[in-house]
Amino acid sequence: MSETYDSGGKRPGKTEWAGRRRPMTRRAGFTSHPESSGGEFKVARVGGFALSPGKAVRVKFQLPVVERGRIVGFGAWYAASPGVDVDVAGCPAKYRLSDPDAPNWSCVGSQWYSEGSEHGAITLTFTAFEDPAEVALWAADAGAVSHEYLEQARPELMRNMHDFAPEANFYSAGEPGTSRLNGTRAWGKSMK
Repeated sequence: MSETYDSGGKRPGKTEWAGRRRPMTRRAGFTSHPESSGGEFKVARVGGFALSPGKAVRVKFQLPVVERGRIVGFGAWYAASPGVDVDVAGCPAKYRLSDPDAPNWSCVGSQWYSEGSEHGAITLTFTAFEDPAEVALWAADAGAVSHEYLEQARPELMRNMHDFAPEANFYSAGEPGTSRLNGTRAWGKSMK
């Protein structure tokens, strides 16, 4: 270890020889307009599932066949109690799966470049391992992803796009995928 210290030209104890700092000209922090609530949101009633230990709810996502190099993806938001295990099977790419954090919503999803051929279903499984266990889903969807910024992005910027799903999954209306809940059509965005 060296006995000398290279400070890069800065003197230690600067305030001792330089005196006080100049008076503050700005204040850090965020403020909102006094009449603003700080944000607006819409409350939506969402149905869910009460699961006993060992029982599961499955969502199967089927992607459309699109030409090679097009972006495809799947995703959903979910709320699950701590007694629920969440698993993704059949995804050919990296995916995002946030831990259950009720009463907050968590998410799962991915997007990647299509190989141009049919792909098997991607299965999202919620399995209860303790009682009580509850699961709710929102916007379970899949399909071809299309947005001008994604299409114009350099390939090196697309390496981590799975981290932005499902928020960045702008599905093309002309090339939808399907999402089925235990064999029944999943609710989708309207959750009716």
